[in-house]
Amino acid sequence: MTSMVHIEISEEKCKAPRDCRACLEACPEGVFVNHPRTPRAPHKEAEDWVVTAALPSSCTACMICEQVCPQGAITVTVTV
Repeated sequence: MTSMVHIEISEEKCKAPRDCRACLEACPEGVFVNHPRTPRAPHKEAEDWVVTAALPSSCTACMICEQVCPQGAITVTVTV
């Protein structure tokens, strides 16, 4: 049987993804990316950053991201 991994990131709990980066640094598979929610205006620094699971198919469900997230914003579920 093939199991499916679903990664949910609560944007309400993940308040400072650009500064925190705990999940990005801890994930051994490089599943997460940190990017601006809206396009950057010319000659301005990007604001309103968000973390997404860009490569969920690479996730091995090790749950390290859940363990290191200081805000408890990440939930990984595995369905069979």
